[in-house]
Amino acid sequence: MFRMAAQTMWQHKGTLGALYKRLSSQKGSKKAIKAVARKLSVIFYHVVRNKSAFDAKKLNGNNIERQQKRDMARLKKKAAEMGYVLQQVGGTSL
Repeated sequence: MFRMAAQTMWQHKGTLGALYKRLSSQKGSKKAIKAVARKLSVIFYHVVRNKSAFDAKKLNGNNIERQQKRDMARLKKKAAEMGYVLQQVGGTSL
């Protein structure tokens, strides 16, 4: 059941979808499916064991912000290697 749910994560836009996409690009889709299925089973276990509702905020954490910061640092480094300087435009700051 968890493996079948994990197979659909390639089209999911949430945290588990990002995890699947990252792992599948690094290690391949079979290992990504297995890892996401395990993550789903751990979440299920904790929800059943603690008899509590699922809270997606605990799953997300700061992963999205950290990923954006890593992406920005990578882009700045790549731009510096090519002799460019990146400047942020807009209201959001990282």
